[in-house]
Amino acid sequence: MKLFKYLFVLFVILLFSVGNVEAQRMYTYGNSIGTETNGDNFSVNATFGSDLITWNESAWNEDDSTWTMVTTGPLTHVTGNTTAVTGTVTGDLTVGGTYAVNFVGTGGTATATYTLGGVTGTTIAASGAIDFTDYITVGSNTELVITPANTCTVALTLVSVKLLTDATGDLTVDGNLVARSPATFWGNIGIGITPVTGTRITLPVDGDAVTPVFAFGDGDSGFYQGSDNKIEVSIGGTELWRWYAGRTGGIATFSPNINVSASSVTVPVYTFLTDEDTGLGLAAANQPAVISGSVPSQVWGTTVTLTTAQINAIRATPIALVAAKGANTIIELVSAVLTYDYATAAFTVGADEDLVIEYANGTDATASIETAGFLDQVDDEVRYYQNVIADGADLEATINQGLQIKNTGTGETADGGGEVDVRLVYRVYATGF
Repeated sequence: MKLFKYLFVLFVILLFSVGNVEAQRMYTYGNSIGTETNGDNFSVNATFGSDLITWNESAWNEDDSTWTMVTTGPLTHVTGNTTAVTGTVTGDLTVGGTYAVNFVGTGGTATATYTLGGVTGTTIAASGAIDFTDYITVGSNTELVITPANTCTVALTLVSVKLLTDATGDLTVDGNLVARSPATFWGNIGIGITPVTGTRITLPVDGDAVTPVFAFGDGDSGFYQGSDNKIEVSIGGTELWRWYAGRTGGIATFSPNINVSASSVTVPVYTFLTDEDTGLGLAAANQPAVISGSVPSQVWGTTVTLTTAQINAIRATPIALVAAKGANTIIELVSAVLTYDYATAAFTVGADEDLVIEYANGTDATASIETAGFLDQVDDEVRYYQNVIADGADLEATINQGLQIKNTGTGETADGGGEVDVRLVYRVYATGF
């Protein structure tokens, strides 16, 4: 017996709860959208344009055999067919615009459906009074089309289509606003601030690491803007990362930092906070540069492959090995290894048709690379050369000069059937000029 009482009490509570939810259901009253009296914690005063369908038979393509309408109605479907009727909208619909579509009339025997701008609205009832308003965001400029069931005898006394204009009124909520289904906003939104024109969501310059403006979970992790032109990230109430104009990185001394600038052999982009001239840059494609105080502090290697055709034309057309590294930089050749990959035939070489690695201004970086005994062989060969610039040499002429290989003789080599790989090791120095 006690169990029955408990169940009865629970039923009464649920009944009243459902009734209260029903009281909070949203209703529409003309241009005002709100709730019933005992739930008036929500209101919108929306502005609509003028009616886009004239309520007159001239606006409908009724033919008296499938649909009938005399002057101002009603618009009635004749049973025994499923012919659609179209209401002509004044002007073109605005694709993406939201329209209030109001149907008034009396249902008859079977249902009908309608579309506006290619979007299907509420089913028109088969019986009883009809009075409903849909809010439809159209996907095309297709007119309003009503399609009846075969035995439908609906009689409509009003069909109205009005555009929800941009001049909508304020939304006032005295309490929590809870959306239990997907929501779409067609305008820009400001949270705690007037939205900036052209943005979708605007947040204020506000918040701190403990209470970030855009927060997750328990509210102490998220994004905020403590000052203008800076975005900060906090985790567990502690600021860990910042985005500035021109760079992003951690906040502690020597924490990682990324500069938004063009990298070079002297300008690192992956750096450290408070030591932004030290880090990792890019000397050239596929050549990372370790830089200390804007000075390169590493040795690089590169390999350039010379084809048979290039070797036989290298006197007239020297081949670039290392590109110049920019103003006030000097390339130091450390060493070079040349490998001859014999393929089908040896090269024919003249007595003076030797090679040299030099700066683009003509300053030799290696001794003469003898082709006799090297390229005229019928097997694979390897040669090693060091930098031959003497101690105390004046290198001003080599500033911002790349390295190349050329034939120093009076003629070109000939024949041959193989490739030569030139493997270089070099450093780059900044002069500080």
